Amino acid sequence: MGGEAAKLHASVLQDLRSHSGRSIVIAGDEQPPVVHALAHAINSALGNVGRTVIYTQAVAANPVDQGQSIRELVDDMNGGKVELLVILGGNPVYDVPADLGFAEVMKSKVPLRVHLGLYQNETSFSGIVERRSRL
Repeated sequence: MGGEAAKLHASVLQDLRSHSGRSIVIAGDEQPPVVHALAHAINSALGNVGRTVIYTQAVAANPVDQGQSIRELVDDMNGGKVELLVILGGNPVYDVPADLGFAEVMKSKVPLRVHLGLYQNETSFSGIVERRSRL
C-alpha cells in the first residue's frame, strides 16, 4: 500500500474505531456477496450490531402469485369489470404471457387505458390514451 493510500486507510480506521457503536458500514447494492460479508464483519467488530445496525427478516410488501394476479386481471377485463386501467411504469403487453392476450383484451374491453412510464414501449403503443406536452 502506497504512502497516501496507507494514510487514508489509517485515517478511516481511526475514525471508525473512535465511533464504535455509533457508526455504520454499508456495502452498495451492486457489490458482490464477499463485500457485503466484509461490511457485516466490520459492523460486528465495531459493536454497531444492535445499535446502528439492526437485522430483521426480509419483508415482502404484498406477497402474491403474480401470474395468478395477472390472469385475474385479464379475466376481470374480459368480464367488463375494469373501466379504467392505469399502468405505472410497467410493460404488460411485452411481459405478460402471450396466451393471455393482454393487449387485445385491454384494447377491446377496457374503455379508458392510461400508461405512465419513462419510455415508449409495447404497452404505450397498444391503444393507450396518450397525451404529449410540447416544451
